[in-house]
Amino acid sequence: MRAALALLAFASLAAAHPAAHPAAHPAAHPAAHPAAHPAAHPAAHPAAHTAPPARELHTRTTDVEALAWHDGTLYVATRGGLEAYAAGDRSQRRLFTTEDGLAANAVRALSVEDGQLVARTDRARCVPDGARFVCEPAAKWPTPVPAISEFAHGARVTARLDVPGLGGARFVGTAGAGVFLDGPSPTRLTPDGQICSNHIMAVEAWRGRVYFASFAEGLCVRDGATFVTLATPFGMVNDLAATPAGLYVAATEGLFVTTDGVSFAPVSAVSSRGVNDLAFDGKNLYATTPGALFRIKLPGVSGKRDRAYWRPGGTRALQAVDVRGGKVWLASEDRGALRLERGGWTIFDRAAGLPTSWALDVTVLPDGGALVATLRDGVIRIAADGTTASVAAPDPWTLHVSADGNGAFIGAQGGAARLGDDLAPDAFAALPDPNVHAVRRAAGRIWLATEGGLLALPAR
Repeated sequence: MRAALALLAFASLAAAHPAAHPAAHPAAHPAAHPAAHPAAHPAAHPAAHTAPPARELHTRTTDVEALAWHDGTLYVATRGGLEAYAAGDRSQRRLFTTEDGLAANAVRALSVEDGQLVARTDRARCVPDGARFVCEPAAKWPTPVPAISEFAHGARVTARLDVPGLGGARFVGTAGAGVFLDGPSPTRLTPDGQICSNHIMAVEAWRGRVYFASFAEGLCVRDGATFVTLATPFGMVNDLAATPAGLYVAATEGLFVTTDGVSFAPVSAVSSRGVNDLAFDGKNLYATTPGALFRIKLPGVSGKRDRAYWRPGGTRALQAVDVRGGKVWLASEDRGALRLERGGWTIFDRAAGLPTSWALDVTVLPDGGALVATLRDGVIRIAADGTTASVAAPDPWTLHVSADGNGAFIGAQGGAARLGDDLAPDAFAALPDPNVHAVRRAAGRIWLATEGGLLALPAR
């Protein structure tokens, strides 16, 4: 009963204070202002809240999984959280995410049981408790059975809901276009200005703006409190690199560059597709594909001539490159870590004493050594003299490592951490998803790119 009263209170308060509702900032979900006090949202008192919120979680709610009507509120289960529209009104929107107690941002199903709303994630059953949700473990949600679906509003229909008591209103949920109030003049309830994907792969600051690379939905840029998805000739983006000659984009379709942030051109120096990582040392851009490393001379930048290293060290599965102080390091899935030497490549793999030959990422340390992120053996430090040691990581299944001053950031399948100058870990807490593909310091924030949303924290 307490939960139902709390959600009813949300509906009535939102109607009384529309300007204070989070719909004023649809792309952000600040945890510092819980749902119990929607009128206290910074939008209501802009002069009194000049500093950004302590935490911002950005998700995309255009992929709808289920719809439910309960106590005068439309609930929309999406892959970016649970939306609540008081009286089905798009101006009275509240987004519940992991910041509000949900076990995951991808909500698979909704039901009303014994007068109580129930939200199902992949592995949890969640119910409202006051201003938050509480979850308990549940059997894994079954994989949906493939079926032919009708189309509406340019997308596949995933859910329909008729509400006779609301003048016969019909709501339609879609895969990719959001939720609509249907009728002769359909109204899209899902807000615009959201981040381009819940699965972000890379973050980069360029010319005063922050860009975000997504796993399958292209590229977007932060524009004030919202995001703008850019029209691009590529969809699956792996990495970004800011240079004086432009912003370079590593994509499945190849290597691209933009000099205006609007149009993108292919880079002829890289003839291969499947570009998976980039590094810029102030003079040259380096790019990897599974079978080659490319060194690229940029227009207007003093650097060495173009060069391609095909199958360096015999690898067929390059994953990453990093360059610092003239040192070039690679990470590969079959030859471990590789360092460019005058006489060729020095290989650090199982044959050389590492616990594995499967490396996913690498970053160069100030001494010329490197930190190597491995698939299931954590992070390994390789000193300049070739000696190795394990480094504490949030999870042995690591995905990302990048320099941060004299320290580094680590992203893994089980969390993220910053390594201090002494390489002691400081873990990031309460992530929207345990799989972290990038951690980046930009525009006064630390951005954590996960498979369940983008988390922005104050720089520390």
